[in-house]
Amino acid sequence: MALTRERKEMLVRQFAEMAARSSALIFTENQGLTVAEMTQVRRRVREAEGAYHVVKNTLLRLALAQAGLPIPDELLRGPTAVSFCLGEVPPVAKALVEATKELERLQIKGGILEGRVMDPEGIRALADLPTREVLMAQVLGGIQGPARQVAGVVAGGIRQILNLLQARIEQLETA
Repeated sequence: MALTRERKEMLVRQFAEMAARSSALIFTENQGLTVAEMTQVRRRVREAEGAYHVVKNTLLRLALAQAGLPIPDELLRGPTAVSFCLGEVPPVAKALVEATKELERLQIKGGILEGRVMDPEGIRALADLPTREVLMAQVLGGIQGPARQVAGVVAGGIRQILNLLQARIEQLETA
């Protein structure tokens, strides 16, 4: 069924808005996937706070131009699906990378992050990043370690002074 011009314009606007709101876009090739497999990929991406859409390359080019993003011609060849990362990027990348391990026909083409085009290896590297909560915990742990050591040194010095004063008090009491 052919899309009407109005429908195409509406899709381009929707995809441009989603692209502008997204922290990253990840492009995949999905040729040969069954409906059940596509549903599985969509569910995984949705759970990771993303959206997964099969888009005509010409409409996606127009949407990227409207959103002010680069148009990666090398990624827009053949059947293309795009994941919009509406939350954090690593969980969406991880969902797609895990899906490619299970579904041979699903392949990551690359993506756009902060206005830069990324290759598939860059997307896989994003998938290996820990979540924001884990990163925050690691930073806090890095800060707390030295602070705890300083507190231990200060407390040790105070204990030594108190022990010295207590010994002097005992010495004066016996004298």
